[in-house]
Amino acid sequence: MRVEQNTSRLKHLLALPKMTEGDFLLIFNERRKKLTVEDVFSYEISVRTLKRIDKVFNLGLHYYLDPETPTDSREASIFFRKNKFGTELNIGAKKIGTQFEELKISLPIISKLAEINLDRSLPVSLVQDNPQTVANAIRKKLYPDVNSIPKEFLRALISKFAEKNILVFEFVETWNKKEKANIDGFFLSPNLIVLKRQHSSFRRETFTLIQEFGHYLLNKEEIEELDIANLPSNTPSAIERWCNDFSYYFLIG
Repeated sequence: MRVEQNTSRLKHLLALPKMTEGDFLLIFNERRKKLTVEDVFSYEISVRTLKRIDKVFNLGLHYYLDPETPTDSREASIFFRKNKFGTELNIGAKKIGTQFEELKISLPIISKLAEINLDRSLPVSLVQDNPQTVANAIRKKLYPDVNSIPKEFLRALISKFAEKNILVFEFVETWNKKEKANIDGFFLSPNLIVLKRQHSSFRRETFTLIQEFGHYLLNKEEIEELDIANLPSNTPSAIERWCNDFSYYFLIG
């Protein structure tokens, strides 16, 4: 069975993370029968191929059939809002970023249906603010009572963030994935934090969460890979230094 896809919507998904058609085919053809640009970007396309496309973006088949042309605006994606990131993002990282940008766009509708409040409840901090002072104030509101077991502490911290209308999601990298995302986490304004599931180190994932929470407090978006072992020797930007210091003081008190 063949259907008529709106190819502008697929090309829009590639434009968000600045992926080329060749980049996409590397992901699309991973461990599957190889298809060409003509097979994937044609006006008429088989439902089977469309389902394969959606395994990359996870948006539902209706997205590609929608006749409306999407707008390449700053509101649409962090890849339009920022030209440079703290990490040179690979294809896997761009794919994850695109998936969660699309999720973020749908959250206001979901929140209304579920009667969930997504309004920001914590004030925006400034880089000029003392990160230790901010951390001490935030600890009184959000530091969990459970702190002896790393997994339980992480879970409790995510629950505390939810109480302040901050949504935390995780993505999982399977062992056999060809192009693994070279990022640990990111913050999308106004209130979405995404973490890479760290099966072997809940402490690392917790630090990443608090570091991205620092970006939330500053309202400064970023997608990054954290080299935790070399944080003292790195020369981060003023924003990254503030978020690193905030994380340290939040954890040690």
